Amino acid sequence: PSNILTVAWTKATGPGTVTFTNAATANSRASFSTAGVYVLRLIASDTVLASTSTVQVTVNPVPNAAPVVNAGVDQTITLPSTATLAGTATDDGAPSNILTVAWTKLSGPGTVTFTNAATANSRASFSTGGVYVLRLVANDTMLSSTDDVQVTVNAVPNQAPVVNAGTNQTITLPSTAILAGTATDDGAPS
Repeated sequence: PSNILTVAWTKATGPGTVTFTNAATANSRASFSTAGVYVLRLIASDTVLASTSTVQVTVNPVPNAAPVVNAGVDQTITLPSTATLAGTATDDGAPSNILTVAWTKLSGPGTVTFTNAATANSRASFSTGGVYVLRLVANDTMLSSTDDVQVTVNAVPNQAPVVNAGTNQTITLPSTAILAGTATDDGAPS
């Protein structure tokens, strides 16, 4: 008789595919395509007789971690400028490889309008000056995370009133001059 011994690993049962680093050796590593309960079979043969043994491997799914959120750096703007929101949100892909984000106003004296509140990168417009805190929320359908950014909004700086005395006139006495001047202001400071 020859002294030839061959071994082979195979998947007996399980929900996904199994990849062995070397299925032709007794000591191997197995990788699994999905979570579940697998039964792996080791077959040994000496070319005349064969024996088998099985091992059960329970593969747990990747644990879900909360998304990682960064709302960006605090900033200061002057009206009528808008704030550029450069947020980021990343996730581990569990449980469903779905990640949604949303911007909201957490605090501030006026209203905030977002160009697209459902994206991490957006722009925000403010109705009035003041200090605002904006929150970026990310949700992976199971867990959520938040981060805040502060936007200091300076009111429109006070400009001098715009004055126009009207057009030049020539009159003859005893007539009167009709003055039709205009004055406008930006509304600041009051």
